[in-house]
Amino acid sequence: MRKFAVFAVAMIASWLVGWHVSPTWTVEEISIDAHTDEAGAPYYLFEGDPAYFYAAPVDRSALDPERVRASGEAPPVKEEFVSAQEARDGQTQTVYCQRIAKAHWGFRSLLPPLVAVLLCWMTREPVSSLPGGIASGALILSRYDLTGEVLIPSLATTSSAALLVLYLWLPGGLMVIWRRAGFRGVHHRAVRPRPAHRQARRLVPGRHLLPGRHGQHGARRHHGSPISDTTVLSSVCTGCDLMDHVKTQIPQASVAAGLAVICWTVVAYFTG
Repeated sequence: MRKFAVFAVAMIASWLVGWHVSPTWTVEEISIDAHTDEAGAPYYLFEGDPAYFYAAPVDRSALDPERVRASGEAPPVKEEFVSAQEARDGQTQTVYCQRIAKAHWGFRSLLPPLVAVLLCWMTREPVSSLPGGIASGALILSRYDLTGEVLIPSLATTSSAALLVLYLWLPGGLMVIWRRAGFRGVHHRAVRPRPAHRQARRLVPGRHLLPGRHGQHGARRHHGSPISDTTVLSSVCTGCDLMDHVKTQIPQASVAAGLAVICWTVVAYFTG
């Protein structure tokens, strides 16, 4: 009953924020390394392919940062390309940038991840607590169709599909190997070393990433998990896109995990 009461209060608070609090709009500018084709049309390279765009003159831009910030209202467009003339090395050049309008609710934007963390702490079920945070964010955005307006648009992208394959298919295969092959024996040897080798175990890098009793602390870190509370909080507080933040964490987490597997395999082999 207490858990349901907390969930209900969090949903009501999220709905009140979305209904009564107006978002603050800001404009992010991204410089573009643009090229022009033979006809003079500007384009930039996206994953090796040319992506053409129309750039409006900067004085006619609908996403002027100062004007958007002063109006306090939603801009007519959420994204556009602009061009401007700048003097570089004594020559006048045309530079291009992309302007993206983004909205935030100040400190209230932390409500969805806090709801997910609070429900996880109360229920001890991380996966089942995440929909609570998603529902809270949807209510703040005034998107009441969770399936059609939130889940499907977010998951129906190439990057999301790649992450789903990575986090669903790959762990499933590792679990099968763990149960049927010799990794279980390596695991038991590595996490239960003999007393003479305890000091060596402390010197092995990445030991917190190993599954089991000694790896629980590292398993909670979830550097590359898009559903981790710390990952969501980091992206929200810095204004970074969640999937872009996850992509920056995967390489270092993969390197640490690879080093842990190699080092523990060596330790298990030489300790018998």
